[in-house]
Amino acid sequence: MQKKLDQRSQQQFSPSKKTYFLNRLNKFNKLEEIFHQLDGDHDGVISARSINIKNVPIEVLEVISPLLIEMEDASLELNIEEFIIAADKFIKVDLVCNIMMC
Repeated sequence: MQKKLDQRSQQQFSPSKKTYFLNRLNKFNKLEEIFHQLDGDHDGVISARSINIKNVPIEVLEVISPLLIEMEDASLELNIEEFIIAADKFIKVDLVCNIMMC
């Protein structure tokens, strides 16, 4: 009996696939927004040399700084897809999402 109750409670409190997908989509949308803020010349590519941080809140800059430092150290230029993949790897996307109210 207890085993069935445990299984039911796990099912009731575990996020559904749809919720997971929507959360991920929302995070990617926020990263896309950040990318466009950083892409000051609107050429679809950002690099350490051509980046606009004026429109990005300081709290967001603090969270994405590991990625920006990596871009500078490796002389990387990233398009939007590469930025989202790198952000997912180098930064805590949940923190960005919390700051930008996902």
